[in-house]
Amino acid sequence: MRKILGTIIKILVAAGIIWYLFSRVNWNLFFNSFKNVNIYLIIISMLALYLGVYFSILRWNVFLKNYNFKISKLKLYSLYSIGTFFNNFLPTTIGGDVYKFVSLNKHFKEKRKEIISSLILDRGSGFLILFLINIALAPLFYRLITFDRRFLFL
Repeated sequence: MRKILGTIIKILVAAGIIWYLFSRVNWNLFFNSFKNVNIYLIIISMLALYLGVYFSILRWNVFLKNYNFKISKLKLYSLYSIGTFFNNFLPTTIGGDVYKFVSLNKHFKEKRKEIISSLILDRGSGFLILFLINIALAPLFYRLITFDRRFLFL
């Protein structure tokens, strides 16, 4: 009974917050803003987002396979998506990694070090890839970089 009451309170609080947020939206302004939207750019952005997530899953899967984990890409997608949700709402970006660790640790209790190592390698390789992309794109922004030295520092 206590668990049911707790669930009902959680649902009511969540519904109240959602109602409050939706009541604060100017819906005419919201729908009018879609008149100037280029649908093709939205579709391309969404495809790029999911392609990036797919490559991230493949990268993480490589590290997990090296540690002899047997886990499907669909499960990795689920873990990655929920982890990304936590990263968006928790104060730091490691909340998603903590969730991934806890979830994998439920099934692979004897492989804690390997789970942590795979998460660190995944983060590190992602940072390295972003760094290499920045170096590759830097010549395109040569004028901006030379105009303001702060950009060169960044």
